[in-house]
Amino acid sequence: MADLRDQQALALSYFDCFLIFAATSVILAFLVLLMKRSVAEKGAHMAAE
Repeated sequence: MADLRDQQALALSYFDCFLIFAATSVILAFLVLLMKRSVAEKGAHMAAE
């Protein structure tokens, strides 16, 4: 009985981690789409190392 409980607890913890990572990925993908691409103006000096 203890083994069954441990298996279920392990499965639920993996599901929780998967859900957190999936939500984080969706939020980050949405934020990437919201970011504007910066374009240098004509004649602007680009920084170089």
